[in-house]
Order: sequence, then structure tokens, then C-alpha cells
Amino acid sequence: MEWLGISKKQVETFTAKYPNIPSITIDGEVYYIREELNEWFIDVLNNK
Repeated sequence: MEWLGISKKQVETFTAKYPNIPSITIDGEVYYIREELNEWFIDVLNNK
């Protein structure tokens, strides 16, 4: 999540807390689709 300006450790903590974060895995690498992630963030923030 380089475009968010957070470290790899922060990403690991975040994905552990929110395992349903939208992503795809290709050859063992996890990718996040920016548009889906933005919508997901809005939903998470609105449901707090």
C-alpha cells in the first residue's frame, strides 16, 4: 500500500485486523485494486 504512505509492518497489522480487505493473489503476491480499496475504506469508515 505504497500509495497510502504506510510501511510494510503497518500493512501486515492492518490486514490482520481487517482480513476481508479486497485483494487478489497472483503467484503468491497480494495485490490491491485501488478503486475497490477506496470503496472498502469508505464503507469501513462509515460503519464505525
